[in-house]
Amino acid sequence: QFHLSMQSGCDTVLERMRRKYDTKRYFESLELLEQIIVSPENKVFFSKDGILYSKETGNILFIPMNLRGEVVISVTVTDMQYHSFRTQSQLTAITLPSGLTQISTMQFFGCSNLTRLDIPAGLKLLDTQALNGCTSLTDIFYGGTKAQWEAITKEDRWYKGTGDFVIHCTDGDIPKP
Repeated sequence: QFHLSMQSGCDTVLERMRRKYDTKRYFESLELLEQIIVSPENKVFFSKDGILYSKETGNILFIPMNLRGEVVISVTVTDMQYHSFRTQSQLTAITLPSGLTQISTMQFFGCSNLTRLDIPAGLKLLDTQALNGCTSLTDIFYGGTKAQWEAITKEDRWYKGTGDFVIHCTDGDIPKP
């Protein structure tokens, strides 16, 4: 466990701050990071399942490169930035929050060990290549009916580069398109 200063911008600043690392070491350390733990007393940030969130907006601020296993995204999240989960190759299952309405372009790009994705019934859009590189994906659990799934706007190639998954709806299953 070690402290990574959020203001680590350039070697000149780090030198003036008398830090014992440079920007190269800083970014190497970020690649090793497995989880973020924030004190409950912190007034600006909170963490859940190792992910850093803003208390003000409730949205994701940072996902560690080596986050592992299964994560449940905080119910405070209503929007996820483009590529939020890019190359999170150690994740095996992700549960998305009920207020999420879209999965952006290449949102889960390179999540090669992801086998399960839980999607809320309120989803309206699956953008282009949203699941690209999820080669191990076997199950999508959708919180609504097959008719609701069919009503979601699905952009071209939203499932490009994925495993042979099944979409499990509340009233039955749908095979990969």
